[in-house]
Amino acid sequence: MEAREEIYFVKKDTENFPKELLETPWPPKGLYIRGNLQSSAPKVAIVGTRRATSYGKETAFKIAETLAREGVLVVSGLALGIDSSAHEGALAGEGVTWAVLGSGLDNVWPKINLPLANSIVQKGGALITEYPPETKGQYFTFPERNRIIAGLSQLIIVIEAPEKSGALITARLALEAGREVAVVPADISRSNFIGSNRLLREGAHPILSPEDALYLIGKVPKEKNAGLDKLDEFAQTLLQYLEEPKSADEIILELKLKPSLLSQKLMELELKNLVKQKGGLWHKSI
Repeated sequence: MEAREEIYFVKKDTENFPKELLETPWPPKGLYIRGNLQSSAPKVAIVGTRRATSYGKETAFKIAETLAREGVLVVSGLALGIDSSAHEGALAGEGVTWAVLGSGLDNVWPKINLPLANSIVQKGGALITEYPPETKGQYFTFPERNRIIAGLSQLIIVIEAPEKSGALITARLALEAGREVAVVPADISRSNFIGSNRLLREGAHPILSPEDALYLIGKVPKEKNAGLDKLDEFAQTLLQYLEEPKSADEIILELKLKPSLLSQKLMELELKNLVKQKGGLWHKSI
């Protein structure tokens, strides 16, 4: 029988305790851990309903896989549905994922996800909970653990959430902790997406592609980074200049350019999805 990773406890006032949780209004007094809690990688949570559609699960998997390949640590709650797909996607992307449990580490729930939990640890990730190892999950422990998911992550992506969903609790807690919230838009006629679509109306960022999640945490996809390196010196200078949105007239005046040259270069950058025009101003897209 394979040796099991030991459980250890990290107190709130020790240096190994995640600094992200200390920035929240409600850090736990300590965490029980199985696996590796030490990581300087950017962290993104992916959450949603247990009763997910195939669309929701496939989307969670794809976004998590893309994030993992770009060196982002994926956080979720090990539940069935969206959570499981997010962890599986991160592992498929050869990345690291953390699962925050609403039970003790000797009572992994749901039990059907025990093999997934073991894979998370074996691949360099961690199982995390504030509850002692023998604790069984109860109706209140799962909403409570959502604050840890939110607190550990700089961005929370809600994939699929009905009107009453734990994922919406996580989103609210994320906003309380000063985190960004994003949502994958979906069919407005389906009850499973009422809650998540409503978050969009309330100001959450839309995720239209896995790369959108990277941009929201200030990370440029490797493929696009490689494309930036191939740009000529003028194009790179123009991109740096557009850190603040500018009109074409401002660019021409301040950089002393011919309008025809600027038009040609902006078109080239727009075709590469590096800049976009909105409200008469040119912006960087990355």
